[in-house]
Amino acid sequence: MNIFRQSVPSDWLEPVIGQNPLRHMMRMQVAVEPQRQRRAFSVEELRRLIAAGGQRGIIYLVAASTGIRRGELRSLEWRDVVLDVAHLSSSFGRRLRKNHKQARQPLPDYVARELKKVRPIDFGTNERVFKRGMPDMDTFRRDLASAGIQYIDNEGRFADFHALRTTFSTLLALVGVAERVRMELNRHSDLRLTAHTYTDASMLPLSGAIGMLPVLMDVSSDSQIDSQRIVPESPKLSPTVSVKPGKVTLLPAENEVVSPSESASVPQSPKPVESAPCRNRTCNPVIKSHLLCQLS
Repeated sequence: MNIFRQSVPSDWLEPVIGQNPLRHMMRMQVAVEPQRQRRAFSVEELRRLIAAGGQRGIIYLVAASTGIRRGELRSLEWRDVVLDVAHLSSSFGRRLRKNHKQARQPLPDYVARELKKVRPIDFGTNERVFKRGMPDMDTFRRDLASAGIQYIDNEGRFADFHALRTTFSTLLALVGVAERVRMELNRHSDLRLTAHTYTDASMLPLSGAIGMLPVLMDVSSDSQIDSQRIVPESPKLSPTVSVKPGKVTLLPAENEVVSPSESASVPQSPKPVESAPCRNRTCNPVIKSHLLCQLS
């Protein structure tokens, strides 16, 4: 019996082999190397890389425009390529089968035209598209250096060949392609793989997305907060207004001078007529004498 198949022997074996010295030892956690973090190339970086690659530039162009993996590109044959640009049926097919499914990858028209330029006139059906010029990692790094692109950026992210596939998915996101469509174009089986692993979040237009939010307040006039901010102290008292003798002047709000005819108020009481009956209680001699006695 092979007792080493178990890291910790069972209790029933201890009478046979003795006490287990590892019984109270905890299992060590083995550190797992984190997945390599890749970044997407910018459009300007891609143009420089394609130019620096020379004959290999068509490979970088196809990889960044289709998301096809390095191994798939290496085994791609001309019989797998449909370049009928006039009918918009440019595509790769048949050999894109990492997930064991038939797949057809659409091609941009200008990429199809570039492939037509490098396709031999008398190509064989089993002839590989990129039988010469597929770069190894050292060659790819030299092309990166010639294009002025860092292989590892300041955040520790890699710009290796597989980063061209990340670039393809990120560029689709930047032009507004739905994630479900991006998943199909990347030939992924899980939407999370497309959204997280193959999307460079640092290139997403976050500020532009915030700018698309609806305005939640009336910006045509100053808000209450703005009004409080622009009034640092209480308003000053209104200045004194000189009044000419014998002239009636009314001062409503904002020191606007209004004539008595424009106001409903009465500035002073009219003078009583001597023959007119008195309307006040103090005109009654009895009441008037009574009040005078109280005051004295």
